[in-house]
Amino acid sequence: MACVISQGIGAERSPPADGRLSATPLFPQYETWRACRASGRRPKQRIHPDKNLRDVRVTRVLSDVTWAEAFILASPDYHGTMSGAMKNFLDYHWPEFSGKLFGYLCSSHEKGITVMEGMRLAVRQCYGWSLPYGLALDDKHDLDANGRIKNPALQSRLRMAARDLVIYGSLLYTQFIEDIARNIPETFAARYA
Repeated sequence: MACVISQGIGAERSPPADGRLSATPLFPQYETWRACRASGRRPKQRIHPDKNLRDVRVTRVLSDVTWAEAFILASPDYHGTMSGAMKNFLDYHWPEFSGKLFGYLCSSHEKGITVMEGMRLAVRQCYGWSLPYGLALDDKHDLDANGRIKNPALQSRLRMAARDLVIYGSLLYTQFIEDIARNIPETFAARYA
């Protein structure tokens, strides 16, 4: 059981020693394409994620995504929606999300409701499960000057989400795998058998 914390398109099995999350650019070809497009130049090759992006970082993240039973997806609030990097992450790994549980964290001056709902909708399209609540973080009220959590209510909700993801993630995914193995036709897992 694991929770892969995704901030944009980076993912790590455990947080860095300083407790902060970091993102690793996993799609260098996409970044090259985006830079070419912004400058008016055309990229030298057409980008096909399934064919062109099998470098070691993508392979590692694919391994982590396949291994995990539950996830916390984290995104800043960009005009009421998730970041483009998060959308790319969801688009790239959608088959591996089936039957797995997701929690949501949004950094927002508002409550991040539309951002988390967007991620929730994307996960539902991937046949994933969602916790019935999300976590919003406002850096002015929830973090100290060093970026550490100072709000006890947020700390409590983070512990609750971590517990729920571990317990319910394992239960849901174990049942999903059993349904596939037993080829039970009256479940959405039947499409994967």
